[in-house]
Amino acid sequence: MNQRTTIFTKGGLSHDSLILFAEKVFERFPKIKMRLTQRYQLIFIDEYQDSAPSVLKMFYKAVLNTRSSLYFLGDKMQQIYKNYDGSFEEELKTLNTDIKLDTNHRSIPDIVYILNNIYNDQQFKQIPSDRNGVSKPDHPPRVVMCDNIHERLKKGANNLSGCFTVIFTKPTKV
Repeated sequence: MNQRTTIFTKGGLSHDSLILFAEKVFERFPKIKMRLTQRYQLIFIDEYQDSAPSVLKMFYKAVLNTRSSLYFLGDKMQQIYKNYDGSFEEELKTLNTDIKLDTNHRSIPDIVYILNNIYNDQQFKQIPSDRNGVSKPDHPPRVVMCDNIHERLKKGANNLSGCFTVIFTKPTKV
C-alpha cells in the first residue's frame, strides 16, 4: 500500500490524498460528474502542465459528450513540478488548440526576446504585451550557460553583480 492509499484508508485526508479521494468519488458516483457539467459550462484548468495527469483525466472524462467545455491553460516550458508524467498526451491531441495565448504580460520585451531564442520553436513564440513595451531595463539582460552554476558564480561573481541576469544551466544527472 502506498502512502496515499494508507492515509486514505486510515480516515485522514491530506492534500495529496484529496486527489485520490476525488478520483474515487467521481468513479463511484457518476451523478457528481453530471452535476459538475450541468452547473459549469466552462471549466478552466490553469497551469495544467503542473497538474497530476489523473486530475486532467478526471475532468476530461467528466465533460466528454456534454455541453460543457474544458480549457487547459499552461505552458509546458514553464513546468515547475514533476507531477505531469506525459500520460495525458493522447487526450491532449484530441483537444482544439486553435486558441493560443501568446502574449507575455509578465516580462519586458528584452526578456521575451531571450526566451524566444532559448525555446527556438515557433510553437512557443511569445509577444511582449504593449503594457510592458515601454519598460527598459537599467542593464541589458544576459544569458550565462554553464555546467556548474556554483563554479561559474565563484569565477565571475563580479561580472554578474549589478545587472539583471538570466542564468540557464545545462541539466545534470542527480
